[in-house]
Amino acid sequence: MSRHRLAVAAGLVALYGIAVGSLIVCAPLWNDELYTWYFAQLPTMRDVWDALETGVEQLPPAYYALTRASLVLFGDNEVGLRIPSLLGFLLACACVYAVV
Repeated sequence: MSRHRLAVAAGLVALYGIAVGSLIVCAPLWNDELYTWYFAQLPTMRDVWDALETGVEQLPPAYYALTRASLVLFGDNEVGLRIPSLLGFLLACACVYAVV
């Protein structure tokens, strides 16, 4: 990868980090995020699996495992809850950038 492309990619990641960093703390939790928080707070992954069988949420169990880890690492707050989604979106953007 050339230096110019690397610099552009780094600049876009920095811009994304600044824009999202300000929103991650200020924006209230949405309804779907509250469901995710509730499911991630269940005592065991077996409880998460049982709750997913009700059909209320359609996200895969691995997402809740990542969210549980994020809540442990970053705290039980908006930041800890939103980090997996934000990193996933950043990864998707990087993949699109690499392909295109």
